[in-house]
Amino acid sequence: MTEKDLEEIKQKYGFTLRPSAFNGKPIKYVSRKEYEEKINKVCNQIFEDDSKKEQEKIEKELRKKQNASLRKQKMSC
Repeated sequence: MTEKDLEEIKQKYGFTLRPSAFNGKPIKYVSRKEYEEKINKVCNQIFEDDSKKEQEKIEKELRKKQNASLRKQKMSC
């Protein structure tokens, strides 16, 4: 991959990968296609992880509200 390719990818994704992502293979020996496949995989993992955390936060808040509602019902009985 050329420096120009790397700069274009950095502009597109906002970050670059280290050679360790390719088992230590120097970036200049990684094809653009291989690099983009790997960076897409990393992006998907990041967003998937964030989505799971957000979902867990929503579920926790919902449980709090449900528990509060149940306590109010018990008190009014």
